[in-house]
Amino acid sequence: MLTRTQKADQIFNLFAYFSITITMKNSVGMTDDNKIAEPVFIELLNKVYDYSLRDVNIDKSNHVAIDAADDNLGIAVQITSDRSKKKKDDTIAKLESHQLNKKYKHIIFLLLSDRDTSKTYEKEGYKIEIITLTDLAKSIYNKPPKEFEELFNYCMNELGSYNFIQNAGIVFKQTQYSMIDLQADISSFMKINWYFLGDEPTQVEVKQGLTLLRTALQQLNYPSLMVIFKILDYTIKYNNLDHSDLTIMPIANMQAGLTKEQVKVYDTITEALENIQLVHTHDEPTWYYHRPHYAAVFKHEAVDDFNFFLGICRFFKSKDNYDPIELAKMIYEYDFSMIN
Repeated sequence: MLTRTQKADQIFNLFAYFSITITMKNSVGMTDDNKIAEPVFIELLNKVYDYSLRDVNIDKSNHVAIDAADDNLGIAVQITSDRSKKKKDDTIAKLESHQLNKKYKHIIFLLLSDRDTSKTYEKEGYKIEIITLTDLAKSIYNKPPKEFEELFNYCMNELGSYNFIQNAGIVFKQTQYSMIDLQADISSFMKINWYFLGDEPTQVEVKQGLTLLRTALQQLNYPSLMVIFKILDYTIKYNNLDHSDLTIMPIANMQAGLTKEQVKVYDTITEALENIQLVHTHDEPTWYYHRPHYAAVFKHEAVDDFNFFLGICRFFKSKDNYDPIELAKMIYEYDFSMIN
């Protein structure tokens, strides 16, 4: 049987991973999880803080800019992963433009993303409260035993699919996906990569390697794909690929602004990926890179010593306007159709 401390750790880890997932998905325009989670967190706020919030999303014409309201206490809640001051300013402005400020003076921003969160925001005439998922987890932890147990069970039942730490060793998912045809001609991909390397392989050999890479991605769960996406995205944006065979991201950049619980999540994910030799963690500077870093590597014996992750980075970097959403489609949706 789990102790109270172990259960509290599970809640902190659950919220940490949920926050990371929301942040990453939103960065590439994937916002479905936000809407799915809103009713869960509205009910959780009610249970934790003894509010009587109701979901007002079904009547946005009368409740623009807020997601929940407690009419008796005059509370309006905005549930968002956008931590910016502009988001808060816009919310207040919309409240006032629809005269909801006469009804709601206590405004709560529940931030689903804990990264780089500022708790300082004031607006004359309002009580502004910023609650992060870390704050919420602490409030749950401080509840009396019976309430704590009820809240723990609620979190596990409603958000348990995000409990990656509980299944820390599982990097693979069970679902199999159908294959997507590559372009008949991938000469652009070939030219971009073997301009640097020489000894050009055949298109058939390269397609075979890309197909195996796509199959490997199809086997991974979301947190593993998230780490790979971040390494490749960083490589495309910041690394000089003309004179490097590195697909890397500094550990400090991967973990910047994360809470202690979120760092623990990343450590678990990267360790699992290292076990299957897709990501390598270098905790100390190496002869080829001066900072501790992660390196993503996928090679296939038919193409001698070629890192397909690096090939993909070179391909995207060669485009006039790199669009991270295209890379996200490739990594998260296994869509390699843009390779030509």
